[in-house]
Amino acid sequence: MPISAFFNEGSLSEKISDFKTDDFRASAGVAFTWLTPIGPLGIYAAKPLLKKADDKTKTFEFTIGTTF
Repeated sequence: MPISAFFNEGSLSEKISDFKTDDFRASAGVAFTWLTPIGPLGIYAAKPLLKKADDKTKTFEFTIGTTF
């Protein structure tokens, strides 16, 4: 079962003119991947590092059949 660490950072805006560097969000975490007969199984745990007060966040995610 491979274990990896990740760091994600990004921002979204409807127009390039609306882009602001203080709107960036960031998170870091660990991922566990297991190759099964029906496809890869992924378990991810993350912690937000940069977020706004009204952001909806997830700490845990489970996927099957896809990899990034």
